[in-house]
Amino acid sequence: MFLLDMLANLPRLRLSSDHLRFILWMLKELGVSDVPSYKRFRQKQDELNKMMHIRTQLKRSPKGGVFYQNNMADLLAIDWANPETRAWLEEYPVRTTTVSESFHSQKWTSDIPSEAIAPMWADGSRHYFIGEMAQLRDGRLVVPTAWY
Repeated sequence: MFLLDMLANLPRLRLSSDHLRFILWMLKELGVSDVPSYKRFRQKQDELNKMMHIRTQLKRSPKGGVFYQNNMADLLAIDWANPETRAWLEEYPVRTTTVSESFHSQKWTSDIPSEAIAPMWADGSRHYFIGEMAQLRDGRLVVPTAWY
């Protein structure tokens, strides 16, 4: 079911209903067990979409083209909740001379208000908070306003 759903949703290869019916028929002819009917396959896709609660928004390009975009907050919530992908998510902005990742962008490094960014940095057993005094290694006292 997973591979069929993935195949049916490849962004650069849109398969028609007839293509999917043919693939399902071929799997049955090859003796694959538990191949769903086309109707059951589409029902399962609908169930999974409703269960995931990913909102899809209608968008228009500057030239009037219509396209749909999944809500980024919904996608991020799914990735954050998944222990396999959670470890790969970047929590803090990174200042660089070039932008190649979302966490390099000006929005992350400058534009987001301090109350909306990560409030704490954990360094082993020590925790540092934005807006609270911290002591540098050379003894100077500072009040951090962001983490980089």
